[in-house]
Amino acid sequence: MTGGVLIEAPSARRLILPDRRIIVPTARRRRPRRDALGVLGAAQCGQLSGGTAPMLIARLQGWTVALYSIAESAYVTQVAGVTSAWADLSPSANNFAATVGQQPTFTATDATLANRGSITGDGATQQMHSALDLAPPGTTPIRIYTIAKVVTYVALRRLMAGATTNTLRWRLTNTTNVIAMDNGTATNANTMVAGTWYRSSLVYTNTTSDSLRIGNPAAVTGGNAGNNDPTSFCIFADPTPANFASCAYSMILVVTGSSSLGLAYSNLESALDLWATRYYCGTVTL
Repeated sequence: MTGGVLIEAPSARRLILPDRRIIVPTARRRRPRRDALGVLGAAQCGQLSGGTAPMLIARLQGWTVALYSIAESAYVTQVAGVTSAWADLSPSANNFAATVGQQPTFTATDATLANRGSITGDGATQQMHSALDLAPPGTTPIRIYTIAKVVTYVALRRLMAGATTNTLRWRLTNTTNVIAMDNGTATNANTMVAGTWYRSSLVYTNTTSDSLRIGNPAAVTGGNAGNNDPTSFCIFADPTPANFASCAYSMILVVTGSSSLGLAYSNLESALDLWATRYYCGTVTL
C-alpha cells in the first residue's frame, strides 16, 4: 500500500487492501465455445461426426423434428441385408417398415459413401412406409433434408411421396437427371445426376418460397408445389404401390413449422452440411 492507495502484487495477481486484507481474484468463467454449427461446440454436444448429431443440431436450433432416420446398423432391422424396418429416432418414433417382397437392401459399409450405411430400393418392387402424419404445408411448413442418390434414372419414378395422391412427391421428370418436387404441382426442377450422392433439401410452404436444393447450386425456387395433405410418408415409390425408383438413402430428416429461436432454415442447412462433410468424408455433393 502506498499512501493508503490500493496496490496489486504483480507476481501473484493479488489485491492488497488498506487494512492488509488480501484478495485473490477468481478465474473468469468462459462461455461455452460455439462453432460453425451455431450450437454448442462439439465438446459440449458430443461427437459432431456421430450419426445422431443432425437431430440434436435441429433441436438445439429450435426446430420440431418430425422424423429422423440414419442408416446405421443399430437403427436398421435386417437379415442378410434384407430390410424390414428403419428406425425413426425422433420422439414420434414413426419407423419406416417394409412388407415381405417389398424390402429394400441395407449396406452397412457402402464403399461409395466412405463406408457409411445406405438403404437401396431396386426400382421394381421395393418401398418403405412411415406412419408420419404431416399437416398440409400451408398449415405447417415441411422441410426435408436428405442424403440420397438416384441409382438408375427412369422417368417419372418417385424417390419419396405422401400417402395421399399427388403429395410430397420427389420425382424424376421426363428429362434425364432432372428431379422435381410436387405436392399437387410439379415445380422447381433441379439436376441430380444418377450415381452421385447428394445432399438434397425440399421446402414445402404452399407459397412461391417452396424450393428444391440439390448439391452445390442455389435452391431452385419460385414455384408453389401445392397444399395437399400428405398424411403418411413413403420412400422409394408411390404408396399404392407404383412408380418404384432405383435410388438409395443414407439419412432423412423432416422438420416442421418454424424455429422457436427465430432462426432461418438456411442456418440449419449450413450446420447439417458441415456435419455431412465430416460424417461422409467428402463423398456427398453439397
